[in-house]
Amino acid sequence: MIPFEDIDYVLLDMDGTLLDKYFDDYFWEHLVPQKYAEKHNITFGKAREELFKRYKSQEKTLNWTDIDFWSRDLDLDIPALKEQIKHLIEVHPHVEEFLQKLKSLKKSVLSDNKCSL
Repeated sequence: MIPFEDIDYVLLDMDGTLLDKYFDDYFWEHLVPQKYAEKHNITFGKAREELFKRYKSQEKTLNWTDIDFWSRDLDLDIPALKEQIKHLIEVHPHVEEFLQKLKSLKKSVLSDNKCSL
């Protein structure tokens, strides 16, 4: 049993914890390279190679999760691309019940996208 009475804040990662990672993996590893390749008239393989180097260069920085940064850096409308495939987002089982429980207990909940209940 989780000792909720001893917990003030709950910090959660979205991808892989609350949401299935398939959406993010597909988005960054397939859709973005595809659109980047089309925009720059290069092969999908070349685009993927270039993008993976760029992704790697931003690991452990604030830019890593900054959608505005990636939109500027890649010259792609990242929010619009995400919107195109939002139907692929899947919530892990029992997440909604868990979040409702936290809300009913008036716990502060923060995720990696700074949402709170």
